[in-house]
Amino acid sequence: MSKTNNLNQQLQRVLAKLENINFRDKDFIANNINYIVFLAFLAAIYIANARLAERNIRQANDYKKELQELRWKYMTDKSDLMIKSKQTEVSRAVKDMGLRDLTAPPPKLMVKPNE
Repeated sequence: MSKTNNLNQQLQRVLAKLENINFRDKDFIANNINYIVFLAFLAAIYIANARLAERNIRQANDYKKELQELRWKYMTDKSDLMIKSKQTEVSRAVKDMGLRDLTAPPPKLMVKPNE
């Protein structure tokens, strides 16, 4: 309980000192201009950092959406290629060119060694 009373007394002393300070006083501002500029600089950095983080998050979400769309396109193209590369589809596609399926196995080429 004594710690609580001690903290309350310290807080009351600090508040009493703050009440005596006139923040509009020119001397106060002149004496603390470095500190005020530093705080303004920190605030500007904090705001810039927050905006940068939000932009990075938005950009990452855009990349995720684009990756998902590309993944869907890849799956669609892959399934189309699987269908088009079947032997029946290939033979149907080249029939107009006059090509047809082989009915006999291809002939084997034999090379004689040099004597």
